[in-house]
Amino acid sequence: FYVEARNEVVVSRISKDGRVSLDRQRFDEGHELEIRVATYGIKVYEHLARILLGRADWSKLVARLNEAVEQFIAEKTYETFAQVCNNLPSQFRHAGTYDRKAIKKLIADVKRASGASSVTLFGTELALESLLEEGMLKEHGTEALKTQKAVTGRIGTWYGETLVELPQAFKQGSGMSEYVMQDDVIFVIPNNVLKPVKMVVEPELMDINESGVRVDDTIEFAVRFSFGCNVITGCMLGVISGAGVDVR
Repeated sequence: FYVEARNEVVVSRISKDGRVSLDRQRFDEGHELEIRVATYGIKVYEHLARILLGRADWSKLVARLNEAVEQFIAEKTYETFAQVCNNLPSQFRHAGTYDRKAIKKLIADVKRASGASSVTLFGTELALESLLEEGMLKEHGTEALKTQKAVTGRIGTWYGETLVELPQAFKQGSGMSEYVMQDDVIFVIPNNVLKPVKMVVEPELMDINESGVRVDDTIEFAVRFSFGCNVITGCMLGVISGAGVDVR
């Protein structure tokens, strides 16, 4: 993947007659970044007798396997994005209690650094609550806003910036004890960024093995695939979080 550079060129004061040697400035060519992939796999099986008796639906079993693969890819994508956001410069992170001025300054810095006219704030329902309950509703809580929050459960903007609720889910293999996303983290994404997370699934390495009936009277289905993702963007992102919270 190729990322265009966003470099600053500086204007200098010169004499009026223009007889001066100006230093030439050149825009950086940008960067080529690659995505490392790894190979993953999953296998399911069912007893033939249960299928014949109608106690198990093979098509539903295969569908659930596909759902597990899609969830795994989604979790890995979010995990990669969160790790990058955790290493942002302090100027682009607000950690602590609600502070309208500090958050608006962070948003303004993201816009300036990215050349964007607006941003979108992404977070889970509970994460966005801090901007609404502790922030805008308390400061400018008109009856119309309170009614909108009571009826729909959400408000679509925060001081002119769009809010987008991310659906929360249990982390795969956690036994419903861990969540995929953090409920105290909000991501600030400039609206001139198109899909900052780049994903690669190598189709030539995808292997679907649907074997017949085995000697133990079971049927199995296996999938092997190679996948990788990374955050590749020439723009700056921002993060709003609770005090001492590591984005993960």
